[in-house]
Amino acid sequence: MDTLARHAGLGRGLRVLHMEWRAPGDVASPIADGAGPPSLLAARTRVAADRVVFDGHRVAGVVDADGRLHRSANVVLSAELMLGPAILLRSGIGPAARLEEFGIPVVRNLPVGERLLVKPRYHIVYGLPHRGQDEGNVEAHAVYACPVPGTDIDLSLLPLNIGNAQDDPALRSIALVVSMSRPESVGYLRLRSRDPRIAPRVTYNLLATAGDRKRMLGGVRLARALARQGELSTMLGEERVPGVATSDEHLEAMILEQLASAASPSPRIPMELEDIADASGSVHGVEGLRVFDPLGA
Repeated sequence: MDTLARHAGLGRGLRVLHMEWRAPGDVASPIADGAGPPSLLAARTRVAADRVVFDGHRVAGVVDADGRLHRSANVVLSAELMLGPAILLRSGIGPAARLEEFGIPVVRNLPVGERLLVKPRYHIVYGLPHRGQDEGNVEAHAVYACPVPGTDIDLSLLPLNIGNAQDDPALRSIALVVSMSRPESVGYLRLRSRDPRIAPRVTYNLLATAGDRKRMLGGVRLARALARQGELSTMLGEERVPGVATSDEHLEAMILEQLASAASPSPRIPMELEDIADASGSVHGVEGLRVFDPLGA
């Protein structure tokens, strides 16, 4: 327990709430829908991209979901979640055999979608002790990060709402979140259709290896032990999830049943940067196309 106590330091987490790009010298107005100097940026909003098109191996532009061509010699693909790999696949950049299934001409045979790394996470949920006027302060400041030394396990403490928690203080809850930063388990992404309005099929394969399951189990046990120590124990009420799980077998079954994942797979767009693009994001074997993860990978 002495070792656990040394690892129990907590630090305030940071979150980006809003980001806005403004033209140089213009601090009053964001550029949107063509506003601002057109030589710097021409922006079109609410346009769904289908695919990048090429003249040989040189970018010629982007086709939107309505079939309109937007000509450009340079394209930066910066799409959230799983949209980037799907756009690359529809553009003819991906495993040749996968593209040929949908009759997509192969521009470059690259392993897009073949190695999807998603961070598994597990929420250990506790009730919040009733603190009267101080209760709001506990929730307002309960966002912390605690890396576990020597591992790739992160712990965070954050407020949750279960049911109608705003009206019933008994339902207020808080969670210790155990997250694995570098899982061994590998998922994949596949197209289901050439139609850009149809989402791709994504298989996460969370905790598919024995090593991942062992590390997650150890992280959850560590988090539960930390929850019973020092000042942290005074912030937490009864353990609601997983609750009565005691043996490793029982706890592992609960983890697998209730497992979640981080919102941002890592990395998303190039999947394996060294195989898809170089360090600048330029896609191998084509000119004028770069990939960029807007949320970081």
